Amino acid sequence: MRETREVRAMTERLTAGAMKLMIMAIVMIAVVGGMGEGVHELWNWLMPVIFHLPLIGYWQGVGLLALSWVLFGGFGWLGRAGHGGRHRGRMAEHWERMTEDERARIREGLRAQVGDRGQWSGASGQG
Repeated sequence: MRETREVRAMTERLTAGAMKLMIMAIVMIAVVGGMGEGVHELWNWLMPVIFHLPLIGYWQGVGLLALSWVLFGGFGWLGRAGHGGRHRGRMAEHWERMTEDERARIREGLRAQVGDRGQWSGASGQG
């Protein structure tokens, strides 16, 4: 009798977990689909007029959305702090622990590499 209750409880938990997963998948598909349609419509509304580019289809809009997420670090609305969020925090803490002389040395080194115009002139030969 006890095993039956435990099996029933486990089955209910698994069913509830599967339902949550299915609902989340449906919501994600709807959100991505809606955003893909938005990219498609915005492209077809603006790009042909402004840049004389061709019209795109729905799947091209979804592909463009996916490409922009990959290139520009999307999914930030899923809780990610963005690129380098943790690193910036550690660097800020490190900067706060530095003395004023150390900070001045770093600033001078950056000015020597960047120059007056704000262009990088590092050792790689790019400039």
